[in-house]
Amino acid sequence: ERGHLMWIAACRRYAFIGDFAEEVVRERFLLLTPTLGYDDFDSFVRGKALWHPELAEVKDSTLQKLRSTVFRMLTEAGLLVGDEIVHAPLSERVRDALDAQVQSDVRFLPTRDSKEVAL
Repeated sequence: ERGHLMWIAACRRYAFIGDFAEEVVRERFLLLTPTLGYDDFDSFVRGKALWHPELAEVKDSTLQKLRSTVFRMLTEAGLLVGDEIVHAPLSERVRDALDAQVQSDVRFLPTRDSKEVAL
């Protein structure tokens, strides 16, 4: 759970990483397409660049560094093994703490909705 909480802290602090976690990682998990690769991150960045033109000005080397860092963080948090997204089981205590937020922080993790039965 410590790794999950560190991942959530990064998602809270950096909206870009939080958006990736919610819009790509969790979405792919919920759609039962649990593979995640660098192409998925690159597609996410291209999509965000439509709404945030400043992303188009970021150097490729910077985006590559960000991509590798995000994937390393996912791996260290135990949320990604190889190219497979791993379910993040949470204790009831942690789930309740995350759900206490105005918008539940469970949204950053590859797990079912907090109101559903945990797998």
